[in-house]
Order: sequence, then C-alpha cells, then structure tokens
Amino acid sequence: MDKSTFGPDDRRDRKVRGLIELPNLVFPRLSRLAISGYEPYVNGSQDGFDHLFLPGVNVVVGINGLGKTTLLNVIFRMLVGPYDPAKGDRDRPGRRQAGLIRDRNFSFFSQRAKDGAIDATATATFLFGSRTLKVKRSLRDLSLIEYAVDGHDVIAAIDPIESDAELMDKMAMLMNFDVAGAKSRTSESYRYDYDFVVRNLIFFLEDKVPLIWNPDGQFVILRILLVDEQLSEAIAKARNDVLRADSQYRNRLWASNKLRESINDELEAMPDATEEMEEYSLLVSEVAALDEARHDLLAQREFFSGEIGKTEDNLLRARADAFEAQVTLRSLEAAYFQQAFRAVRAPGDLILQSLASHEGCLVCGTKTEATYERARMLMEHHQCPVCEADISVGEENIEDLSDARLEELRAAEATAEQKRRLVDRLTQMSADLSVQYRRANDDLQRTLTHLEQARRRERSEAQRAEQIAKVAELRGRLDEIDAEVASLRAELDGLVAWHKGLVEQSKHYIADKHEAIISAFQEYASAFMVEDCRLRYRTDREARVAQSDEKIDWPAFEVYLASGADAMPTVRNWHTEVSESQKEFIDLAFRMALLHVATTGSASMLAVETPEASLDAFFVEKAGALLRNYAAANHDNVLLVTSNLTRERMIARLLGTPDAEDLDTRKRRTLNLLKIARPTKAYRQNQEFYDDRYGEAVGELKAGEERESGDR
Repeated sequence: MDKSTFGPDDRRDRKVRGLIELPNLVFPRLSRLAISGYEPYVNGSQDGFDHLFLPGVNVVVGINGLGKTTLLNVIFRMLVGPYDPAKGDRDRPGRRQAGLIRDRNFSFFSQRAKDGAIDATATATFLFGSRTLKVKRSLRDLSLIEYAVDGHDVIAAIDPIESDAELMDKMAMLMNFDVAGAKSRTSESYRYDYDFVVRNLIFFLEDKVPLIWNPDGQFVILRILLVDEQLSEAIAKARNDVLRADSQYRNRLWASNKLRESINDELEAMPDATEEMEEYSLLVSEVAALDEARHDLLAQREFFSGEIGKTEDNLLRARADAFEAQVTLRSLEAAYFQQAFRAVRAPGDLILQSLASHEGCLVCGTKTEATYERARMLMEHHQCPVCEADISVGEENIEDLSDARLEELRAAEATAEQKRRLVDRLTQMSADLSVQYRRANDDLQRTLTHLEQARRRERSEAQRAEQIAKVAELRGRLDEIDAEVASLRAELDGLVAWHKGLVEQSKHYIADKHEAIISAFQEYASAFMVEDCRLRYRTDREARVAQSDEKIDWPAFEVYLASGADAMPTVRNWHTEVSESQKEFIDLAFRMALLHVATTGSASMLAVETPEASLDAFFVEKAGALLRNYAAANHDNVLLVTSNLTRERMIARLLGTPDAEDLDTRKRRTLNLLKIARPTKAYRQNQEFYDDRYGEAVGELKAGEERESGDR
C-alpha cells in the first residue's frame, strides 16, 4: 500500500468536510439452527432438532452436562469454520497477525459423541441485514458440506480448504468488508478482522479476548469498528511489518552479539596478536634453517661414517699385510741367522723362530711382540735370549753369506716397516674420522633437539596464527552482520514511525465516536452495576508493538469504578482490581456499547455464556436487566444466552414479565435442552423438579406451583 494514501492533510480535510464515517459493518444474526445425527442431542426417538430463533431474547435452557456450551460452539463454528488465530493471539491480539490457521483434524464435536459424530451435521441460517446465508457442516471434522446465499443455488463444497476460504470471503463481504478492494491490494487482513469480530465481539465465550481489560484487543476492535477500512488495513499491515522487522532485527542482533562474544573469547587467548605473528614468522624461518642444518649434518655424518668404514677396511687389510710381512721377515731372519751362526745360534734361533711365528715362548708360551723384540735384540748383541750370557762366536764359526741373501732380508725388513707405517697412518686416520663423526653426530643431536623444540613452538604459533586468521574472518563477518543490523534497525525505525503516524490518524476516527461509546456504556453498565462505573477515553496509553521499538501513545478506554471504601471512581486498569462478576459484566457492557455505536441503528447479535456462578439472587436480576437492554436497543437484535435452571430465576429475568408476551412466544424464545439433549442421570432422577423449574421460568407455572399429574 502506498504510504501517501493516508497523509495528515488528507485526514484533516476529510474531518473538516465531515467525511469521517464508520466502516458500517453488518453483523450476522442467527435465525435458524438444525442439528441431526449428533449423539449429545438425541433424546429417545427424537434425533436432533430444528429451531427458529426470534429477534430479541433467546435462551438455551438446561442443566449441567446437557450441552449448552457445545451448542454455542456449534453456532460459533458455523460462522468461522475450523479456523483459529495464531497461538498467543488471545493474550496479544493482532500481535502476530499472520492470518488464520485451519485445523485439518478438528475434533471438538466428535470427541463428545461415542460414534465420533460420523454422520452428524449442523445447518445454520444467518441474516446479514436483508441478506441470508445458509451453511451446512459436518460435526465430525467441521468440513463444509454446502452453503447458499440469499436462497440461490446451493454451492456444494468440493475442496475443503478452497471451499472454506471461499465461504470466509463470502461472509466477510456480507459483513460489509471490502474484500475485492483488499484483494486488489494483495491483502487478506479482512479475514482476521472478520474472525476477530465474530470470536471476540459477537460471542461472549470462555476463551474470548476481554476487550475492556486487554489493551491490544481493545485497539484491534476499535480499529475494525471505527476506523476507515483502508487505514485499518494499513495499520494492521504496518503492525505486521514492524513485528517482522523487529524479529529480523533481534535475530541478527543476537547473532552479532554471539559472534562478538566468540571474538572476545579468541582475543582473550591472544593478548598481543601482532607480536605473536612476528614471533611466528621468526619461528618459521628458524625451523627452516634448522631443518636445512639437519640435512647438512646428516649428510656430513653419513660421509664420515662411510669414510670410517672404508678406513677400517683398509686398516684391516694393512694389518693383515703387515702381519704377513712381519712373519716373512721373521722367517727370513731366522733362516739368515741360522745359516750365519749355524753352530752357536741354533737354540736361540729356534726360540726367535717360535716367537716370530707367533707360536710363543718355548718355555712359558708368551706371544707378545715385546718378548720377540727382546729376544731379537739379545741375539743381535750376541746374548742368550734366555739367560743373556755372551754367546759371541769366533770367525771360525761364521759362514759366508751371499749378498743376495742379505738383500732379501733387507727388502723384507723394508716391506715390514712400510706395512707398519701404513697401519699406523690408517689407525690415526680412523681415530681422526671417529672424532669428526662424533662431533658431527653431537651437532646433529643438538640440532635435532632445537629443531623439535622449534617445531613445537611453530605448531603452537601456527594454531595461534589460525586463531588470528579466524578472528579476522569473524571480524569480517561481524562487520557484515553489524551493517545488516544497522540496516534492519533503520528499517524498523522507519516502520515504527510509519505505524505511529497511522495510529495517530486512527485517533481522530475513534475520538469522533468516543463520547457515544462512553454514553452507551454508562447506560448498559448502570443496569448491572450498583457502584458508579464509567469510562474515560485517553489518547496517551503508552505501549510497544514489538520488543525493540519505542513506546507510542495509543487511544484507549479505561474503567473508573467507585467502591465502598472510596465513593469517587478510581481507575481500574486490570481485571484483578474488580470482582469476578464485575470483570465479566463490565466487559459485556463495553461490547454492547461498541455494538450500539458501530451498528448505527442496524441490528446485531450477541451470544453470551452467562457467568451465573458469580452472581447472587440480587445480581441475577441486574444481569437480566443488562441483557434485556441490549435486546431492546433494536427490535431486530438477537440475544442468545445460555442459562441453567436455578432458583435465582435467571431465565425468567431474561424473558421479562409474563404479561409482556404470550406463553407460546416465551416458550419459542427458549431452546429447551431438557427435551432435546440426551438426558443426564441428574435429569432422569429429578425430571419433575427440573420440568417445574422450566415451567416457572417461562411463566407456565407460578413460583412453587406444581403441575398436575396429567400435564407431565
């Protein structure tokens, strides 16, 4: 809807020209109800009933358990079908006007019949001004069977959902809602408004919204009854838009706050994210350097290990060669000395030969190199290798040896010396390589230790780096959500301002009729209330639409009631501040006042489940007077009241004095469940008593008079 439709200037111009008019709704009035096949209303051979309701007072008469409340609910459901408002609407009407919800498994009536009401039907005829609507439904699940408008061709229900929606639109049009105009604006708010009027204004049942005590419900009914229909529709839409925007705003705000908490938790674990990032970068470089050093040291250690292996192999071979050369030298020396000193040296040479060949000392078996060297040195100095005595020989005992034999011996000595030097050199090389290997291995182990420590720190810092990256990501998301929250907040504020402006415009429509409502309420309330009870209209009742918007000023009617302790009326904002009977009948008087003003002289209907339990004998008379006043306000008004047969004579008070109408008419104003409903045990045992009470109520018998036996 274009928001410029209801500009302030346009509203003022309309008011100046006297164009503020009521929506002029036409209220349904029950004229006929027929129920068949429904077990609670099967009495002997009588299967159900077909009853005509008269203009004025109509009383559903019975006792506990005969189905008075069930009957009112049948009539109510003929008008609204299996639809109910969203959950919670009774406490905050219009708060979530998301349309009506269809109960696909409606079982209220089937649960009250042993056969599940499988074949039970109800047919109701309603008058909307001069027009007529006839509706037939199954009481098993409340499915629509057929309906007819103005007696034209009966329209049979084919698809339950589509048929119910179509009928709802028909009834809204009959009530004078601009259904076609609303549909052109893609709005179905008229369905909620129609249901609200029927549910909470026309019917005064237990689960009603207490309009005078519930500020939200009060504004909804004032909006529907008194405000221009397009403005009313705009207010309802704006309210829904505010609630939707508020829900979106609060959801995103919650997400923003949760994300902010997550970021704070992450940051608490990272006191200085910048320094840690720098430290992490250094650790990454350190780990890379240590890992490279580890590779180099491993290669170095492997090199030294290989060189040591090769040197050890060469050393083993050199030692073998040296040993072999040493053995050869010893053999040659022994042969040489034996030949040179054949006579003298034979025993000594034998000793040397045994030592040189590693067979050991001939006496003790010692095989050491030192033993051999000692024996050899003694022999070279011509001393006995055993006792060290001089064994020098004369020229006569020395044989001439050839130069070749001597050269052979010298060559063997040179070879043996060369081999020994090679062994010494290789031994030293092996020792040096071992030292280098140990150093490389020590360096490697230190490097590995440092590398593992660095890697542990690196992993730890990597986790922190991930946390930092996560925080950065969260902050990015938070920025997006915060921007979205800000946008939603701006949208919400704009919608709240728009809705506030529409509510301000509605005040002019309501104010135009507030005096009439106060006057009508005073008339109705005085019929019941002994205390001074009046209404006050105000335009500054503060309340929110949603949870996040600011409070705005609403139009509202407040109850002022005097009490015995205070003769001056004081404001009573809550039903807990009055008695139970005052709570109900003040609310009822307010509804009557609304109907009186909203109908502008046309007829209406009020269906009341009378709260008799809270009334004493005096106030039964007052309640009857209040209800009769509504019925008398328009000769076509239909008042439908349920009442028990009690000694307080509520039925007689409702019907008025017997001389006002003939007995037949008074009886036709009652729907006597004693004769229609399935008898209860209490009725079967006390039938005469209850029948006499009924006779007294309709004026057939005087109080205390009993029927003659033939009349029973």
